[in-house]
Amino acid sequence: MNAIRSVNVLGGGIVGLTTALVLRQHKFPVTVLAKDLPGEPGNAHFASPSAGAHWRSWATANEVRLQKLEEASLSHLFRLAKEHPECGIVSTHSNDFWEETPKEGTRIWFEKLVPDFRTLGPEELLPGTVLGVSYRKVAINVPVYLDWVYRQCLDAGVKIRRLDHYLDHLDQAFDQSSSIVVNCTGLGARTLGGVEDADVYSVRGQWMLVRAPSVKTSVNVTTKPGKVAMMTTIIPRGDGTVFLGGTKESSSYDPAVYPETANIIWERCTSSCPELVSDFQTWQQAHPDRNRDDFILAQGAGLRPGRIGGPRLESQTWGTDRAVIHNYGHGGYGFQTSWSCAWEVATMVEALSKSEASN
Repeated sequence: MNAIRSVNVLGGGIVGLTTALVLRQHKFPVTVLAKDLPGEPGNAHFASPSAGAHWRSWATANEVRLQKLEEASLSHLFRLAKEHPECGIVSTHSNDFWEETPKEGTRIWFEKLVPDFRTLGPEELLPGTVLGVSYRKVAINVPVYLDWVYRQCLDAGVKIRRLDHYLDHLDQAFDQSSSIVVNCTGLGARTLGGVEDADVYSVRGQWMLVRAPSVKTSVNVTTKPGKVAMMTTIIPRGDGTVFLGGTKESSSYDPAVYPETANIIWERCTSSCPELVSDFQTWQQAHPDRNRDDFILAQGAGLRPGRIGGPRLESQTWGTDRAVIHNYGHGGYGFQTSWSCAWEVATMVEALSKSEASN
């Protein structure tokens, strides 16, 4: 490989931007190549703006690799919330429930990791749930945080190259100034030439955003397994707005918003959060001629970039003098593992740099 002149990061979502920022912090010249960037609506190729975004473990008790990725980012996210309140990360309490006992049992792997962890008593459980825990975590105001990370990149000297179309092949991400490309294409890795990862699949999640300033505690309910998992997700974003979800539909590429699904999300969330009901009733009293649709600030359906086996984090020789580092397939935990994965990418780039220096 020739000397590392520049690293091109392909993808402008939260994984790509965080990777670019970390690489700049490690003093590497970095250029982000992206068709989609913060400040724009999400689409099938750009899932980040549609995320709920909070720290909530997706790892089971046996998924040690994912546990380590989730753990590595958590303390950093807490630190950002404390030191950079303008970034959109807030510390919040969370009550998590399960409609049936997890296969690995009632022991929660992160109980010693998060602050204020405790198991809820039977009298504290929501109807239809068999297990509940409470702890402190972080929630992320997605539009604010995406913009903050983007601006951090610009301030650090990351170059942005806006693409007018999605690349057909990974070869197109290289140029005369780059010898390494970091592939952060998310769902696009399924069809990107040179990658075409058949293990990548969409995990559709429909959601809505409301203004409910009385809601201060996050609520999550893991439902019984089914073809379409209706997960109750309530995430207060710290500015009075609250993210409500949602669905977890594997291999669905439908970006449409369905009123019947919205009704189910609303019913599940209001039955789990009295404060949400109270805020809606107060709003109704002030707006007697308007209905629930007017209370909803926004709705959407995001296509999370899932991957069989978890995220792909690995370095690959590309031709005779170039390399590709893959960093995609984070499913619904891209925000909460973006830093830990970016640190691993930086380690790989440093190893490539040292290898080149020794040749």
